[in-house]
Amino acid sequence: MVEGVNSTRVQLVWEFTGASRFFITLRVTNESQTTQIAARNHTTIFTVFNPDYEADLPLTLIIKNAKRNDHGHVFSVRIFNVGSFMEIDNQVTLNVFCKY
Repeated sequence: MVEGVNSTRVQLVWEFTGASRFFITLRVTNESQTTQIAARNHTTIFTVFNPDYEADLPLTLIIKNAKRNDHGHVFSVRIFNVGSFMEIDNQVTLNVFCKY
C-alpha cells in the first residue's frame, strides 16, 4: 500500500530481473473496472494508453495528478517472460488523503 497526500506526480517503481524476452502491461482497477494503462516488450519503450499517466523504463508508472478520489485504486503490473512461458503479477493499492 502506498499512502500519500494530493500530489502532482506519484511514482510507482517495480524492479525485475532474469527476463531477457518479456511483455509487460500496467493496469489500474477502481471499483470493479480494470483498465490497461501502458504496455511494452523487451525491444520497445512503453506505449501509454491514458494521458493521466506516464510510464518509464525499466518499470516505473507515474501518476500525473494523484487526488483524493483515487483512494483505493489498485495499480498492477503483469510480466510475461517469453523464454520460460512464466507470468508474474504484482499490485499496489494507492490511498490519497487531503493535505490539511
